[in-house]
Amino acid sequence: MSGYRFVLVGVGIAFLVNAGLGYLISRANVNDVREALVWMVGSLGTPGWADVGVLAGVLVVLAPAVALVAPRLRVLQLGDDTAGGLGVRVEVTRVAVLALAVARTAAGIGPGQPAHRGGALRRVARGADQPRAAAGVRPGELTT
Repeated sequence: MSGYRFVLVGVGIAFLVNAGLGYLISRANVNDVREALVWMVGSLGTPGWADVGVLAGVLVVLAPAVALVAPRLRVLQLGDDTAGGLGVRVEVTRVAVLALAVARTAAGIGPGQPAHRGGALRRVARGADQPRAAAGVRPGELTT
């Protein structure tokens, strides 16, 4: 799959999930929607100093890994064939860079996402007057 197609498929899936969430939110109780929106978007008011300590620890571990991958990433700018000819394992480097980017992003936004508020999203999913069909939905299933 080409890069453009991959991006377009991702955008299409994001729009479908967003449309589903919009429908569920439009059918729910206002108080439940407020709680669900905080759950989905996150809040900078909820993380404590323990979360900051975890983030600092993760960044201390990941910073040297980023420093080790950075020179190979610069060589990749020359193109796949040239980088391979210079001894850089192209696919391994790409996977490593992607994994580091995901880890650093997750460490940065994780503390702002209150995962314990899944009950509000379940109430939004079933609606105020709907039966409890979606009561088994776990946090993250409707937002991913």
